[in-house]
Amino acid sequence: LWLEHHAAWKVFIEDFADTNAREMRYKDIPFPPTTSRILLGAAGGKRATAEDVKAAYRRLMLMYHPDRFSKFTVASDDREKVFAKLGALSSQINDQWL
Repeated sequence: LWLEHHAAWKVFIEDFADTNAREMRYKDIPFPPTTSRILLGAAGGKRATAEDVKAAYRRLMLMYHPDRFSKFTVASDDREKVFAKLGALSSQINDQWL
């Protein structure tokens, strides 16, 4: 499931690499498949070491940080929903780390 998510993330980044390409919609963003055990899934599963989890935490925080999305043109009617979801996701990742 996580490999599929990362493949979708790569396509997303390629589609929106040119920030003037088109407006981004909420449905365009490949959010993680689940919010429970986000770090464990991103770190490689149950055999993940503390270092794996730490690296996954950093990677996910950078992927879904709201500042990263501020450079994109987000559709005005989806803007509030996108940034609310990004904030909630960042909080969930942070809560799992702590």
